[in-house]
Amino acid sequence: MKIHLNSWLKTGEIGPLKWGDSKNDILNVFPEWKTFFEESNKLKCPYLLVDDIEFYFEENEFRELNLIVIGVWHFYRDYKSDFFSHDWIRHNLNIPSVRQILKKLNFNFEEAWIEDWQSHYIMPNRNVRLAFGDTDYDGFDENKTALQKIFISPIALTEKEITEKKIKITLYNNTKKTSSSGRVS
Repeated sequence: MKIHLNSWLKTGEIGPLKWGDSKNDILNVFPEWKTFFEESNKLKCPYLLVDDIEFYFEENEFRELNLIVIGVWHFYRDYKSDFFSHDWIRHNLNIPSVRQILKKLNFNFEEAWIEDWQSHYIMPNRNVRLAFGDTDYDGFDENKTALQKIFISPIALTEKEITEKKIKITLYNNTKKTSSSGRVS
């Protein structure tokens, strides 16, 4: 069975896995992942690594799955996985390219700018953050960015966090662009 990462990104749900799953829960779904768990244990790695996707747990003994991190720099055109279909995701996409792809796939999404960290995120929902890095350190230019990581979490970004961290949010809904002030442009 292959997991389509697009469905994870769109909903934040990680079927056939579930948030809070333990090692045993995951092995019931994917018994072939046993060797991945063994390798992580041997390396004293705090996460499970499967085909360049990192699964983090609340406790080091692989209890309570609570974060998934996709290192996009591994996703070249020839990326192959027995377990994941990476669909459109690849290492060399900038912000405008990802925006265009998500619109074409009819994703609703928000964009967030965190001033303190000089970081730009695209969020198909508040549980999923597509993180971009600058490829040119001479001031921010969204055309000179690259999709670096995708964070999928069971906990959505809250309004309180948005306010406290002074995160600027813009909603993109296919044809309408609405800023956090509510104005449509």
